[in-house]
Amino acid sequence: IGKKGSGKSNLSKTLIAKILDHSGCCIVFDINGEYEPAAMKNRFLVLKPGENMFLSIPCLGKELFITLMETIMGLPSSSVWELRRILDSLENRNMLSLKNLWSEIVYGRFNDLVKEALIRRVTVLRESGFFRDSGATDLDGIFKEASDKALVINLKGLPKSFRQLIVETVLNKTVKMLENGKIKPLFLFAEEAQSYLDEKTWEDYITRMRHIGLSVVFITNEPDSLMSFVYRQ
Repeated sequence: IGKKGSGKSNLSKTLIAKILDHSGCCIVFDINGEYEPAAMKNRFLVLKPGENMFLSIPCLGKELFITLMETIMGLPSSSVWELRRILDSLENRNMLSLKNLWSEIVYGRFNDLVKEALIRRVTVLRESGFFRDSGATDLDGIFKEASDKALVINLKGLPKSFRQLIVETVLNKTVKMLENGKIKPLFLFAEEAQSYLDEKTWEDYITRMRHIGLSVVFITNEPDSLMSFVYRQ
C-alpha cells in the first residue's frame, strides 16, 4: 500500500526478481502497463490482449465461456439456456467457434428477445479485437513455457468488462492447472485488484489460495478499496 508514485510497482518488480532467482513462479495483472521486459532484462513475458494474446471458445472451454457470458456479460438465464443448447450442438458437430456461434444465433429460430440478448453480447466479443477462431493463445502451453519468467497480463486501456473477462480466464486456467498439479505453486501480483474482479470472486480465490498453492500480493493506493476479508485472511 502506498501513495501514487511512492514506488509500489518498483518494490513489486524487486520481489518478483527475487522470487524468480529462487525458482519461483509469478503472474502479474498489470493495470497501467508498468511491467515492461526491458526493465527486468527480459525476465517478464508480457501478454497484451488484442496484440499477442487472443481467446477462442475452444481455448476457454464451453463451460467457462458460458460462465463468463452469464457473470461478466450479464446474459439472462433464459438466454443462457439457449446458448448452452447451441454450443452443445456445435460441439457435437466439432464446429465450436465464434463464427459458427454467430451464424447459429442469427439464422436460428427461437425467441426474439433471447436472440437479441445473444446477438448484443456476441457482437461485443467479435468487435473486441481479442477473440478469434484461429491463432488463439495456448495458455496451458504458455504457463509451462514461462517457468523462468514472470507472466505479465497487460490490462492497460481495456474496458472493465474486458479486463474482467481476461482476468477470470487466466485465473480459471491457473487454478485448474494448480489443482491438477500441472504447474507448481505461484505468486499472483494484483495491481488495483478492485478494478477488474468483484468482491465475491476475490473472496473465493483468497479463501482457497492456501489449499491450491496460490499466494496473492495486492498492490494499491486505495487501501479502503480492498475488501475487509483480504485483511482478515
